Amino acid sequence: MVLALGGAHAADVVEEPVAVYDWSGPYIGGSIGYIQGNFDVDATPFGGPTWEDEPDGIYLGGLVGFNYQMDNLVLGLEADIGWTDANDKTDLVGFEPLASDDDIDYLATLRARIGWAMDNILIFATGGVGLLGTDLQLNNEANPTDTENDHFGYVLGGGLEWGATENISVRADYLYGNFETKTSTNSFGSVGELDPEIHLIRGSVIFHF
Repeated sequence: MVLALGGAHAADVVEEPVAVYDWSGPYIGGSIGYIQGNFDVDATPFGGPTWEDEPDGIYLGGLVGFNYQMDNLVLGLEADIGWTDANDKTDLVGFEPLASDDDIDYLATLRARIGWAMDNILIFATGGVGLLGTDLQLNNEANPTDTENDHFGYVLGGGLEWGATENISVRADYLYGNFETKTSTNSFGSVGELDPEIHLIRGSVIFHF
């Protein structure tokens, strides 16, 4: 009788379900990272050169989102915005004293996410739309130019997220963005067309409700 009870108790212990991390629900977070832009600038329609600037710098931002989990599949929607100090300066050889000074002011995105959860590890891909703020300055003594533009485009990426506790996760992800061409102007009219791309690598700490 004792042996039978002991065997039943052991079976209960073995069959006890293992807790699985729950990714479902709303969340907010903060991010820090590195952003690099590839700015193709074409001034040939307006009598100038073509060149490429690569502004880069620190990214600081926040994010908000919602996940819905079905077994291992995790679907979500996320929005974020970040500000940067990314900058690059280029002396335009043959057009002295003309020089360019480019900035990335901000990046905002709205993206869908799809991921595969292995308990408290989530691997995901993401894609959606984005808005990029740029500032292009063409500096010369006769006719300086400073144009701020908002570029609409698309973003794609992916990453890895680790649930450190029931309510806190840590994430590393990468985003690529390609954005529409905008024209830089001054008091005399259009002077150059700016076609931007970005690469963003960042880490985030996220609080889940």
